[in-house]
Amino acid sequence: MRASIEITVSGGGGIKIGIYGGSFNPVHDGHICVCTGAANALGLDKVLMVVANVSPFKDGMDYITGEHRLAMCKIAAKADRRIEVSDYELLKDGISYTFDTVEYFAGKYPDSELFLILGSDAFADFNRWYKYKEILKKASIAVVPRGKRQAEFKTQQTATASPEFSGIQNLGAEDAVFVLKIRTPDISSTQIREQIKFHKNFTCYLDENVVKYIEENIVDIGACLKSEQSRF
Repeated sequence: MRASIEITVSGGGGIKIGIYGGSFNPVHDGHICVCTGAANALGLDKVLMVVANVSPFKDGMDYITGEHRLAMCKIAAKADRRIEVSDYELLKDGISYTFDTVEYFAGKYPDSELFLILGSDAFADFNRWYKYKEILKKASIAVVPRGKRQAEFKTQQTATASPEFSGIQNLGAEDAVFVLKIRTPDISSTQIREQIKFHKNFTCYLDENVVKYIEENIVDIGACLKSEQSRF
């Protein structure tokens, strides 16, 4: 397994592309930090932020439509020219599995080297994913430690000893996995939505232009934002 500190990967022809999927509900500084950090560590030419579908049955306050999430991602992505936002999963009918997304981009960029960027929490269940073995044939995995795990993933030994890698080790696919040393803000979209619900300030975690978009376009959340800003 290639576990690394500030690694730079060199390769052959074509370009190197990272695929970073999520609901981005809403997109925050941590998401952009992951994109930029992965691009720097892996020498990526492009990072695709793939905006996922969200169930229409979610609580109204927790749910931001795909249109708004896509728009906010495009705003936040301006922070790094290597980031490109994709609406592939939003436009795709039915359930969108990661395998389908990887296969789609493998077909769209046939001469490129693909890296699927995952948080360590998501990677923990990777061996339960739909067609996960096929994903490994089409893309390498770039794991970004999250939360308390950031300090633990420092060497190859600590990485391979962690439970997240047991499924990959059993596949004999260790060389397809990279562990990236990227320090990210300890914040999640869920926490931000909770802060919004309870009228707590959350603007420090978002791009200022994303905050402006929320104010102007997302009535419920924008109302909370304006009310909270008046207190600071």
